[in-house]
Amino acid sequence: MRRLWFALVLSLMALPAMAQDQATLVADSISIAADSTLVAEGHVEVLWHGTRLRASRISFDRNTNQLVIEGPITLTEGDNLILLADSAALSRDLQQGILRSARLVLNQQLQLAAA
Repeated sequence: MRRLWFALVLSLMALPAMAQDQATLVADSISIAADSTLVAEGHVEVLWHGTRLRASRISFDRNTNQLVIEGPITLTEGDNLILLADSAALSRDLQQGILRSARLVLNQQLQLAAA
């Protein structure tokens, strides 16, 4: 019940431009700061357009559209892409940003790693 409420809160916070592209957020706890920063903590999962992000804490600043993610982070896209990292700062669509201690696994065959 609690996780359903968190998903509902995130849906209500979505920007008008993203009205048709809403993400689903599931977490143990969630809070919204006065400066429009959403903070989700504990077993956090974000589902968006076939991409699944798992982390221990995520904060989203609505003013800058910036995600700050604390790990361990697992980002999966379908069966062919797995990205692991310690922490990250990403754009809202998860396409641009910086990952720390990242490892990419492609097609369960090729691995790339960076500090």
